[in-house]
Amino acid sequence: MSNSIEILNYWAHSQLRVVTNHGTEYGENINSIPVLIHELKNLAQEYPVCFMKHPDTGQFNLYALLGFAPEENLYLEKNNKWNANYIPLHIQRQPFIVGRRQTALTTKENNFDQDSGFISINTRSKRISKTQGEPLFNPDGTPTAYLNSINELLSQLTPGEEKTKKFIHELLELQLLESARIKIAFNDGLTFSYEGIYTINIDNFNNLNKGSVGRLQDNNFLDPIQFIIHSLKQFQRLIDLKNSKIQG
Repeated sequence: MSNSIEILNYWAHSQLRVVTNHGTEYGENINSIPVLIHELKNLAQEYPVCFMKHPDTGQFNLYALLGFAPEENLYLEKNNKWNANYIPLHIQRQPFIVGRRQTALTTKENNFDQDSGFISINTRSKRISKTQGEPLFNPDGTPTAYLNSINELLSQLTPGEEKTKKFIHELLELQLLESARIKIAFNDGLTFSYEGIYTINIDNFNNLNKGSVGRLQDNNFLDPIQFIIHSLKQFQRLIDLKNSKIQG
């Protein structure tokens, strides 16, 4: 474990605060972000969601698209406001990292329990401060409302990651993923073509037999499929955001 990643506890981190503002200085200048299946209902209202392969492992994962060029987040405005009603969990959780087991807090009264899990924190994150931001612990050593909300958020990640992997496995088994061919022209005359993104093969989905549909339904995967299909409408929002940026 890197020296910058530490298991959160009152004794070592009682004076730390977390800056919850948005901005490029916090690493948010990215054009895509990994997302989880249980986020799809909210994501589909604001972001295009697609599948991409990990460059090293070749494994598929779910992503929300934030921009076109590298280091381009079109939802991040000049005043460092995030222009969306829902912010993906992997952004919300920064600078915290969840342990492999169910998360538990280490407070002044309750020492870390190896059996129940842990929260880790990146102490070198630019979000860490001793003078501004949200405190992690109350003076009596109990977690603040902010830290409790982070604990609740992190508790969603591990089961969400497992269900997302199962979802993608089912889609691949049923041959429901296809490479997307998307070419976009902007107002300044430049064009952009997405490469390496995949989406739902609607024809294959509509032609599934009853057994396969039942299999998806039993796993509660039908709605997520529809959310992903619906999310493709958000490409127009992404284009509009890009054109607004071009126009200055």
